[in-house]
Amino acid sequence: MLSLSLRTACLPLSATATIFPAAEELLEKTEFQKSVEHFASRKNMGRYNSTMDFLFGELMQGKWKAAIFRFYNDEGPKLIDDPRTTTRMVSDWDKQIVTALKTAWWYMDQTRTQSWSSFHVCWRDVLASPVLNAAVNRCAVQLAT
Repeated sequence: MLSLSLRTACLPLSATATIFPAAEELLEKTEFQKSVEHFASRKNMGRYNSTMDFLFGELMQGKWKAAIFRFYNDEGPKLIDDPRTTTRMVSDWDKQIVTALKTAWWYMDQTRTQSWSSFHVCWRDVLASPVLNAAVNRCAVQLAT
């Protein structure tokens, strides 16, 4: 993950430079940075000039992810200058990224704070239940890809 100082230094090169203030504020907190690192460990974050570009590109996908790379290659504008982008869209994206950050933190926190005893009980429940076992296997497959 890019450190805050490096992330700040990269802002002029960032496609999303500070247009998502609420999400940027959360990313200043270590616990949210760690949650992104945790879930993005198998992603190539180094392809992006900032953590925010990474989050926006990977969450919104499609034409918006492509727009980031066009900007990096000097073939397109920053997101805020893109004629397809409206103020409403930017506001909605900021809220969606905030939700993603809070979800990542919550999900990581749920697994991090479990004791061995509670894990052991859960494990036994999963072993005893074909339905739970199938659900865990589906989740494991999704997380592995």
